[in-house]
Amino acid sequence: MSDILGKIRNCIAEKKRTALRQCDLEKFGLQGIQLRAYQVDGVQWLTQCLNDQQGCILGDEMGLGKTCQTISLLVYMSGALGKKGPFLVLSPLSVMENWRKELERRQRETS
Repeated sequence: MSDILGKIRNCIAEKKRTALRQCDLEKFGLQGIQLRAYQVDGVQWLTQCLNDQQGCILGDEMGLGKTCQTISLLVYMSGALGKKGPFLVLSPLSVMENWRKELERRQRETS
């Protein structure tokens, strides 16, 4: 079995992984949001999926910071990659109003 796993590992190209930290996001323009360690890990994963051109789904229990992670990803895309949009973000209608308010608030704080 380990022989097969070794062959699979050798066939898969190693993808470049870079550490993303809160201070990196702040450098790109994130203000007013202090991410928890697991949220930074989530943003790291989202950025890695983006860099690898893979789609992804951010889903977890309510109240764990999907809004903050999504805002952080958009800040990363704007600051680090220079991409200003438009972006297609699929989400339940129930969160759209809160996300709109949060994004507008963040925009006022950075202006």
